[in-house]
Amino acid sequence: MKVRLLTALGIVLCLGLQEAAFAQAYRYSLSWWKILSLQGFLQMEGFYRNRESYFRTNRYEELQTRKLLGEFSIRARNYIFHPNFLLLDLEGGYQPLSQEDRFLVFPDRTETRTARRYAINMTLLRRAPVRLTGAYRFQHDFINRELLTNVETVRRSKIAGLFIQNPLLPLQLKYYDERWDQKELDTGRTFLNYKTTYFAEGSRSFKGEDMHVLRYTHEIYDRDYTGFLKISSQIDNLKFNSRIPFKLARPSLFTSSIWYYRQRGFTQLDRLLAFQDLNLELKYHFTFNTNYQYSHIKQENYHSDLNLFNASLQHRLYLSLVSKAFVRYFAADHTDYRDRVPIAGIAFDYQKKIPTGRLSLEYEYRIRRDKRSGEPNLLRIIDEEIVLRDDRTTLLKNPLVVPASVVVTDATGTILYQEGLDYILIPRGEFLEIQRIPGGQIANGATVLVDYISQLPVSFQYDTQVSRFGAKITLFHDFLELFYSTLKQDHANIRIETPRILEYIDQFSYGGQITIDFISAGYEFEDYGSNILPYTEKRVFLNLMGTFFSKIDLTLTGNYRDYFLKHVRERQIMKDVSSQLTYWLGVRTALKFDGSLRIHRGKGLDLDLYSARAEFRTRYRQLTYILGVELYKRRFIGERADYNGVYLRIRRDF
Repeated sequence: MKVRLLTALGIVLCLGLQEAAFAQAYRYSLSWWKILSLQGFLQMEGFYRNRESYFRTNRYEELQTRKLLGEFSIRARNYIFHPNFLLLDLEGGYQPLSQEDRFLVFPDRTETRTARRYAINMTLLRRAPVRLTGAYRFQHDFINRELLTNVETVRRSKIAGLFIQNPLLPLQLKYYDERWDQKELDTGRTFLNYKTTYFAEGSRSFKGEDMHVLRYTHEIYDRDYTGFLKISSQIDNLKFNSRIPFKLARPSLFTSSIWYYRQRGFTQLDRLLAFQDLNLELKYHFTFNTNYQYSHIKQENYHSDLNLFNASLQHRLYLSLVSKAFVRYFAADHTDYRDRVPIAGIAFDYQKKIPTGRLSLEYEYRIRRDKRSGEPNLLRIIDEEIVLRDDRTTLLKNPLVVPASVVVTDATGTILYQEGLDYILIPRGEFLEIQRIPGGQIANGATVLVDYISQLPVSFQYDTQVSRFGAKITLFHDFLELFYSTLKQDHANIRIETPRILEYIDQFSYGGQITIDFISAGYEFEDYGSNILPYTEKRVFLNLMGTFFSKIDLTLTGNYRDYFLKHVRERQIMKDVSSQLTYWLGVRTALKFDGSLRIHRGKGLDLDLYSARAEFRTRYRQLTYILGVELYKRRFIGERADYNGVYLRIRRDF
């Protein structure tokens, strides 16, 4: 108690005296050292928080925390002798803790508690042809991931750079050394990451508008997952990009990209990618585009060579009608099979201004023949790109997947995700659904790479016809917007042992939106007829944003989504509401309210989240006072947690 009292008195004394002290420091400078700017704050905070937890094992836990915290942050911009000689940015922050607990961070999307941080950034000879940079950064944070998982993170990084400006070949050389330690306080799961990067880049332009860039990186990864799995990898990346504009009838463009990727260690992987694109602007409003893509992947007991050719001819009639014809050819040679896929199609896009609005019509028709030949064997899929979103059901692209063979990593292939903690797998007939777990390491909307084994037959042939139509009309100067779309997919000339895995689609959707000044609301309906995953989806949304009576700032968003899987009669309901309200009592005084609600009902994932925060904020003389209350409730896969708290902050910015 005595220590806390002395800490509080010390912080109050600093709040009262810091103005004169820092003003003197700002004006005072040595002949060889100059302080350009000095910014920061001092803050004192006291809070009380209570958490009640109910676990699936019928265990009950209650934790209470009373804290008195002080926080200090400063940023100084300096130079030695001259700003063009040595420029120094010094940053630091410190928040001493009177005690440790398991929920230092109140569950909130925006709150981050920084226990300690400091950084030094240096630029030497910033205006010279040869420039040096360097930095060291340390940060110790407590954050809450998606209102669900309390995480303690410690980051350390060292950075150095050399920049050489010259008309022949400008060069960049960089070095990064990073350490990232993360611990989930609720689950005890740890993630240790060490990464060293060497980077070099040279660029050259020959005629002013063209650009050619050669880039090389060498990365060394060491990762430790909760002590049960350690991964070490060395990755080399060599990439060349070229952009060459030229003029025929109108300005045209050629672009080229060649990328070589080599990984050793936990995974042995070689990859070569090449992409060439030519866009010709011709006479009479014609545009011709063609591109070629080559991909080579080699792993232990696996290789893949892919060739993809595209060509299209487009014509624009006035400003209303765009017509397009296209052909594509896809050829792939894998260890186990060969693919040959020709595609052809036409497309139209019509845009027309009408009284008080605009009419849009679009149509596309394409035909495709899939032909695969190979020896009977299990099919191995490497690095299948999947985007995981909470509002979409995502299936692995191939049927008959062996669940035990699924491996999920991040988009770089270096972070390994864990089933049951970061994602779940749900059987959907012949297919397998993958769904991220909120609060895990996979963010909503993130792209992941998936490796797996499929029992799909390696020899088949079938034709596919796809037609798509869409219409949209806006009226009364964007007051009303209506849309309608259809999609049909059918198959013919089928030669496959398991024809049930081919998807037939008969989909239509419609909806509308009304916008009145600061408010918009709408309704959308989709009926996805399919023999694989048929569903209906209804969505209602509301958005409100504006300022009222010059005193009230209000933002409100709400979504209701009803997703029904017809063949298994399974329903998923998602409700999401968030709001922010500020009522200005004066120029320096305001009442603020933030609230959110999220409810998710569905197979394998039931979730209820409620959070609210109210603050009274005022500024008197040079001090800012904040008094707040906060509330949070969570119901997640059979477990329950209730939080509430009250806090007072006094802050002095300088």
